[in-house]
Amino acid sequence: MLKWILRFFYIMIISVATLYVYGSANYGRLEAYYAKYMAEQIDNDQLYLEGINTLMNLEYHQETPVYTYVSESDTHFVKLSVYPIGISNEGTYYDGVMIFINQLAIYDDGVLVEKPILKITAHLSDATYKLNDELIDNPSVVFDSTKEFPYSYAPTLFLVYADDYLKIPETETFATIDMITVEYSTGARGEDGQYAYDTTMLLIATDSEAPEAAYNKATDMVLNESSFRLTESFGDDLSAEEIETLGLNVTKGSLKEFNGVIVKTMSIYGLIVIALTYIIFFHKFVVEKIRAKRLDKQQEMKEPGKEQEAIFQDIEYDEDGKRK
Repeated sequence: MLKWILRFFYIMIISVATLYVYGSANYGRLEAYYAKYMAEQIDNDQLYLEGINTLMNLEYHQETPVYTYVSESDTHFVKLSVYPIGISNEGTYYDGVMIFINQLAIYDDGVLVEKPILKITAHLSDATYKLNDELIDNPSVVFDSTKEFPYSYAPTLFLVYADDYLKIPETETFATIDMITVEYSTGARGEDGQYAYDTTMLLIATDSEAPEAAYNKATDMVLNESSFRLTESFGDDLSAEEIETLGLNVTKGSLKEFNGVIVKTMSIYGLIVIALTYIIFFHKFVVEKIRAKRLDKQQEMKEPGKEQEAIFQDIEYDEDGKRK
């Protein structure tokens, strides 16, 4: 009985490990796609966001943002774009918002900050975004281009008109985005080990004057919720004509080119599992069987009446030298 219990737990461990290894292999595939097609295109909105369609499996993003802010600063340049998006999950379509930051040129004391770390935060009217079993009103992402995707987020923040994102619990209404802030770090870390961000915001975008200090302030950000709720007006299944009329970008790249990453990883993992399974469950029996066969053979050689004939025998000769 104990053996079967151990076997059951072994199968469970292997199953969990298989899912983890496959997930890691898929991350490797996404990383390879990002490195080849996106990493150098971050300031090319069309190509980069078509890559986002691919990696995030978006149904679409609207080609023309509903809000754009382009900095005029000579020392802390940044561009903010807000796009309507559509996603599907298990056959259900959801509208959403994508906040995108790019075209950075940040100078500290006249020195260009190479690959700054960004913290992008959306400040909501209500606490609707679920994080660690708690609803918060300031969801954020940290973009660190020194890390490989997807171990760091892209400079995008996604909000969806659904539970645990923008939907106010126990109502049929949704939170609104009142303000967007962007902070930056040179990579230095504080005593707590977290990134130390500049005390002055890189960007604050809202519809009124913000009291916080910022290198860039946009006071004209008015986001109309209806502009993001396309499925309410056009339904889930958008026609080609509607896609063209609404200016939706549905282009996705193909990840098949990088399937070899998954095949290689899973092949190595499979060999390891086979070897481990053999050692744990079969090696002992194989060794015992080989040993038993050797003992049987030795026993047969020792049985009476089965003397082994000599390979070389002495030859006897008579007095005339003839062989007897």
